[in-house]
Amino acid sequence: MDQSRINTVVVAANMAYQATDALLFQRRVKLLVQSCKQCRVVYISSDGIFDGQQGNYSEQDIPSPITLYGRNLYYFEEAIQSLCPDYCIIRPSYLYGYSLSQLDARLSQARARLLAGERLEFFIDMWKSPMEVNQVAEAITLLTCSSYTGIVHVAGPAMSIYDFYRQAMACLKVPYQSLVPITMPADCTYPKNTSLDTRLMKKLTTIQPLSIDRALLV
Repeated sequence: MDQSRINTVVVAANMAYQATDALLFQRRVKLLVQSCKQCRVVYISSDGIFDGQQGNYSEQDIPSPITLYGRNLYYFEEAIQSLCPDYCIIRPSYLYGYSLSQLDARLSQARARLLAGERLEFFIDMWKSPMEVNQVAEAITLLTCSSYTGIVHVAGPAMSIYDFYRQAMACLKVPYQSLVPITMPADCTYPKNTSLDTRLMKKLTTIQPLSIDRALLV
């Protein structure tokens, strides 16, 4: 880091998603964080750090992950907070929209399957806070270049997974009659409501999240 004269490091949550060996992951996290602790470290975490029992989580709420991915996120966040004096942890939710003229994989796959005549089921009682990807990128850039130290939730308004897909397909002019709302089964292991409180994001960046119809205008 010193030889390359790097003063800012941005780390993505994908590293935590791919890790299945907890001990190996933790060793690598320590090595990475220790190597860049003299830099400004920006970690792109996720709403998956919460258990989903509460919803509308603020930056002050204590994480309680229930998945391996969430536990990896939490470990990474704690390592950064304990070792790095200059850091910013950013927690987004669903990212969607067009990047480099390409629709995100989540909506692109749903569109293709519906157009192929498939029936898709989505939870009406599982809540997220989707935000258009370019707005998220703008927020990350502003926060990275700022002097703010701490955690920021970067996300949009809360909505159910079913409503997210229904609104998105309507905007993309894809027939959505084959979208079926269902409720989460009692034994479901997914967090139920990981929606995020975004008042701090709006205060620090002045970004107002776009509605889905405006975000998907081409």
